[in-house]
Amino acid sequence: MSLLLAERGMDVEILYCGWRDEVDKPWASRYRDAGVRVRFLDRSEAVSPAYVADSWRAFQALASRHYDTIVLQDWQGLGAVSGLAKRVGLAFGSTRLVHHVHGPTEWLMEANRSVELAPADAATAHLERLSAEYADVVVGPSAHLVSWMDEHGWRLPDERHTVPYFTSRHLEALDAPLAGARPSTPLTELVFFGRLEERKGVRTLAAAINRLDPALLRGITITFMGRPAHFQPEDVLAMFDDEAQDALADIRFLTDLDQPEARAYLCGPGRVALIPSHLDNSPNVVYECIEDRVPFLASHAGGTGELIAEGDRSATLFDPNPASMAALLAPLLAAGTTPPPARPSYDGPALMAVWERLLRPAETPAPIERTDDTFVTVVIPHHDRPEHLLKAVQSVALQDHTDLEILVVDDGSSSPTTLDLLDRLPAMFKHRRLRVVRQENRYLGAARNTGAREASADWLVFLDDDDELTPTCVSTMIRAQRRTGARIVSVGFDVVDGTTLDHNPHLHTWIFLGSGIHLGSMMNNLGGAGMLVAKEDLLAVGGFHERHGVGHEDWRLYVAFALSGRAVTAVPLPLYRYRIRPNSMIRSTSAYANSTIVNEVFAEHLPPALDAWPMLLRSMAEVIAKQRGRIEYLEGHVASLDEQAAEFRRLLAVRSVAARQR
Repeated sequence: MSLLLAERGMDVEILYCGWRDEVDKPWASRYRDAGVRVRFLDRSEAVSPAYVADSWRAFQALASRHYDTIVLQDWQGLGAVSGLAKRVGLAFGSTRLVHHVHGPTEWLMEANRSVELAPADAATAHLERLSAEYADVVVGPSAHLVSWMDEHGWRLPDERHTVPYFTSRHLEALDAPLAGARPSTPLTELVFFGRLEERKGVRTLAAAINRLDPALLRGITITFMGRPAHFQPEDVLAMFDDEAQDALADIRFLTDLDQPEARAYLCGPGRVALIPSHLDNSPNVVYECIEDRVPFLASHAGGTGELIAEGDRSATLFDPNPASMAALLAPLLAAGTTPPPARPSYDGPALMAVWERLLRPAETPAPIERTDDTFVTVVIPHHDRPEHLLKAVQSVALQDHTDLEILVVDDGSSSPTTLDLLDRLPAMFKHRRLRVVRQENRYLGAARNTGAREASADWLVFLDDDDELTPTCVSTMIRAQRRTGARIVSVGFDVVDGTTLDHNPHLHTWIFLGSGIHLGSMMNNLGGAGMLVAKEDLLAVGGFHERHGVGHEDWRLYVAFALSGRAVTAVPLPLYRYRIRPNSMIRSTSAYANSTIVNEVFAEHLPPALDAWPMLLRSMAEVIAKQRGRIEYLEGHVASLDEQAAEFRRLLAVRSVAARQR
């Protein structure tokens, strides 16, 4: 599609989100020669959590330039952070975001009849939903897939379109006619066209063949043309009963053909392609058969039937079960000749006309909301860290949002240096209406709650005394709240080495999504310490927990908001500077106690018989993460051994050559 758009005079750029070493030179040259720019994702910066990293990097790359339209493919939710950024008013105000859906994780699980979904995969599936929800337009190659998303609770924009794929044939000429009618020839071979996996219907084909009269199979070869996936060739052979195997001329496997070789093979005489998928979106193998005029039979599953001209469907399509497939195969085998190829239901010019409408510039964006009319209290809980406290207060004083007060809640400090600073602070920052409230030492959560009760404003921002806000943090959160109506807004943070006061090397960036409560017992993707929250709602949910020596106050609060139906969102920018030190709370508190404090909120919303579920999910997530870590270590070790073995073989070859020369 990019090449076709460039041919029509559009300025086209591709942001390639795979790895640079996957791009072969002919691929890159073809786009360069057509005037299509190719950019690569910059992975030099460490970003957490891992499942959000590439989506955030893509947002950073896309936001660095202006585009009229951005087409975001659905794989791994790469467009989710860009969509969230537009939703909260960060970027893309005059850019249309088009979510192009191909086969989301949840759909693939259903298609493959799989029940395996690790926590990281579940998070990726959530990203894919967000990318569609936050887009201006959703485009799918089949009505089946868009309907499936609706039926499974995806929140899609009002504008959605069904547009079949462009293929290589359209590059020759958009309205190029298909190849001429292929003459009928004696039928000698049935070719399974697809990977050897459950979703592609390997079992269905074998079961259908087993149902047929063996006399119909005599002289027929069955060829499986596709790479092994769930099944190896020996697994497939075992699916055919002895009677069918005795009747067939052969059962063969072609597992190493590339796309041009596979298409050329299918074009040979006497061959009919079989595509018995349980579920397919808009399968490329069907496009290829139609364009090459290869006769084929396919299951009427998913969006396959939408690609075939209505008058050809009854002779081409069967229901995705062995009985229906056998019923269509039997008369074909009895006739003994290849059938006429099916015709397409689509044409190139019509597809391009739809895309040209989709790629129109966005409507004039809404004016940027005012943020200077929102009074905010910034609450800074503090305990005996005067140097850090001063830097934290200074970061608030530098905010571009000026309608605020600073409320320092001293949680039982005792050092003379601290007490002296606390006495002087109100005068030092009088222009920012700084107040100091003192209490006995009751730990972080209690200090925050005191600040909430004592605050003059209806909206609160919390800042730990060893952290800092970037100058636009408060105003950006207010804008996000105005755009979304959220009752709590989080920002991402830059994690820095806090070992010393002034030299703080950047460690990594952490980005939150402000959504996905169904994942909230396994991971915190809702928000962190940097937040804007409605005072009324904070107090209504009970505020922060006040257990001494237990962390995750923020995580627990976001969960309480989400489970009580209060809107949560996040700003996907690191506007909060988070210092981490050897004695930081996250490192010095009990992981078990921290998890328990979060899971208790989930348990309050579950029947008593299920109150152990949140901790069970959390434990399973930890076990899976450790297992994945071991697997990655072993894979790296095996790769290292392979490299050593290759070097050893090279040295042996050199020594062998040297020995022969002597």
